[in-house]
Amino acid sequence: MNTQIVKTGKAGRKRYLESERRELLRRFGASGMTQAAFCRDNGLNAVTLSKWLRARGGKGHCRGTAFAEVEVAPPAVRDLAVEVVRPDGRVFRFRNLRADAEHASFIRRVASC
Repeated sequence: MNTQIVKTGKAGRKRYLESERRELLRRFGASGMTQAAFCRDNGLNAVTLSKWLRARGGKGHCRGTAFAEVEVAPPAVRDLAVEVVRPDGRVFRFRNLRADAEHASFIRRVASC
C-alpha cells in the first residue's frame, strides 16, 4: 500500500489513494468482519472506514440490504373436525372443514339455530 504521511498539524495523518480506498472497501466487504475488527487488523481508523462506507452509500458489509413490509398469511389448515353442542343437547359434527371465513360463518349459523 502506498499510503502517504502528510503534515497537517496533526501527528501522523494518513492519506489513501482512491485505488487503496476501493481495495480496502472491497476487502472489508469480503471479510465478514465487524468494522472494528477489520480496522484493527488493517491499521485503519474506524472513523475513516465508516466515512468511506457512508460516502459509498453502504453500511458495512451488508450494503444494499433493505427492509420491506410483508404480510404473512396464516397457514392453511385443512381437514378440521368440528363438533357443535347446542344448549338443547343437539350435537352437530362436521369433518373435512377448512379454517376459512366461509366455514367459520357456517359453523356460527349452525350454532345459533
